[in-house]
Amino acid sequence: MNDQEKLIETQRWLIKWSSDVAEGLSGTSMLKSQQNLFYRNLITAEGNDHGFGIGLALAGLRHIAIVRPEDNIRGLVKTAIKQQLPIVFVVIGTSKPMFGFGKAIHLKSLSMQEAYDYTFLSVKIAESTLSPVIHHVCIDDLTEEIEELPKDHLKSFVGSPDEIIESPTPAQVMLFGPERRRLPHYNSLDIPVQLGSSKNRRYRGLEHVAKEQYFQAHYDELIQLALQDFAGISGRQYQVYKSTADRKTRQLIITTGGLFNQVVNGSRSLEEKDLGIAEKVIYNPHSEGNDIDLS
Repeated sequence: MNDQEKLIETQRWLIKWSSDVAEGLSGTSMLKSQQNLFYRNLITAEGNDHGFGIGLALAGLRHIAIVRPEDNIRGLVKTAIKQQLPIVFVVIGTSKPMFGFGKAIHLKSLSMQEAYDYTFLSVKIAESTLSPVIHHVCIDDLTEEIEELPKDHLKSFVGSPDEIIESPTPAQVMLFGPERRRLPHYNSLDIPVQLGSSKNRRYRGLEHVAKEQYFQAHYDELIQLALQDFAGISGRQYQVYKSTADRKTRQLIITTGGLFNQVVNGSRSLEEKDLGIAEKVIYNPHSEGNDIDLS
């Protein structure tokens, strides 16, 4: 299978998984009209027209964008960050750097199982933090068998977009009240939101500082809660770093760009028992740092 065939096959799987929970899906011409697990009709856009996802997210609809390596989404990600839109951008391939999309949250899957799991973890994290999530898919082996979640478990974990949930942070309580719609409908006159009022330069600056301290400071906590909830229904516990290191490790190689599996396979021939390999697969730009788990 050449690179183009691998990209198309990866895209096919991602569309299949995403269509179970999304209400809007862009970057595909492979999908016919269908309903998702919540009996919502799926709205799709062909090609690289991902911009309509901004409008869907403002209207409280769950949107996932399947992004090919050549698609330019930097402007859309920055808009989603500014307007606190929980859009998931799934970037196929390794050519996109994890740190080139502004201060969005990033997940990186290095296997088919991770790509499946992160499809739904990305949605969960985006909708709890109200931040766009970039899911980088860097898979070499497309033949790997995966363990899918039962549909009822998947529905329970992701949740319906219009379900009323508790606002998870004090800052969100200020915006929405004690409870909010899982996907806020920012344009709804029935559920007003304290967001988007006109401000002068001084108040825009204060808003930026307050957002970092009181809104984004809770991202690590919300990400860990999502990982724990997923482990509870799947038995698969993910960490910020994917690592082979343990307490006997004396030398550690940190990989980037989705090279973890290649370096692990290459290191086996060295028979270095004290050598560990690690790659950061969950990146929160607002985090003060995460240690590698050696337990």
